[in-house]
Amino acid sequence: MAEKCREGDLYLEQQRYSQALQAYEEALSMDALNFYAWNGKGTALYNQGYYRKALDAYLYATEIDASNPVVWVSAGLVFMRLQRYQQALAHFERALSIDAQYVAAWNGKGDAQLDMNQPEEALESYQQALALDPKSFQAWNGLGNVHSSLLDYAGSVDAYTRALIVNPSSAVAWCNKAEALLRHGHNRAALDALNEATEMDKGYVRAWLLKAEVYEALGNTQEAQKARKRARAWTLRG
Repeated sequence: MAEKCREGDLYLEQQRYSQALQAYEEALSMDALNFYAWNGKGTALYNQGYYRKALDAYLYATEIDASNPVVWVSAGLVFMRLQRYQQALAHFERALSIDAQYVAAWNGKGDAQLDMNQPEEALESYQQALALDPKSFQAWNGLGNVHSSLLDYAGSVDAYTRALIVNPSSAVAWCNKAEALLRHGHNRAALDALNEATEMDKGYVRAWLLKAEVYEALGNTQEAQKARKRARAWTLRG
């Protein structure tokens, strides 16, 4: 049984989620109350987009061992995917009641609060995460989202820049920074950031649409049309 769980963990690391799921299922056929197999099963299902099934697995794991903060955060992330933000928040807070220094729980709490239109509360959560881990990409990116929601674009650009120091290959953060620069009136800097985003992910539709907006602001309608065509092409492929 332990060997099957380790096998499942290895498949997860390799992003071979179907094989991971099968390994955890085999472990559960030996012991239906194995916490690690249920938690692993949830993660395999989550990464395949089966969010409701993943939630069932995670919640079953919490019934087996309610003292593990990791699985509470995992369940919270599924609730976020299902746009059930109040329940997500409750699960992140449960994780923090077990381990107040769990960075992922603070970041999850911040994300839920931001989606619930509570930017001031989200700001505090991300700051707590950064106090524990100053190199938390998710916290810096979340902090940028908070500042953007408060229309503090200078603050958001600074936060996204710090996020990109941690992970310079994130197309999402480059795109976030570009949008903040655009709203702040720095069109050419926004275009540079968007070029980075589309270099990282050529099929990133949001980046192409923002490129079109930037080109329009720069008075280059021809390039704006090209960017919109790229966005449409990738949308159709998706």
